[in-house]
Amino acid sequence: MHFDIKGNYFENEFFLSPMEGHHAVEKIIKKYSPANIESLLWSMPVDYKHVDPIIKSAQEGFSTWKKISLEERISYLKRYQE
Repeated sequence: MHFDIKGNYFENEFFLSPMEGHHAVEKIIKKYSPANIESLLWSMPVDYKHVDPIIKSAQEGFSTWKKISLEERISYLKRYQE
């Protein structure tokens, strides 16, 4: 089993930092299966230049989310579950 990671999601799109080449990140997080520690489930590059835009995007998203009624939030989360 292996999961393809699309990257960090902010500003309504995915951003995946390069893992190879001149602009490659230095740190990569790897997640292994607890049932078989030799089985790599996914790997994700860590790019610290994304931190500030991610925080800004989360704050902007929350300013909208907090205005939505509890019932509507529950509806969104149930649809996300599907």
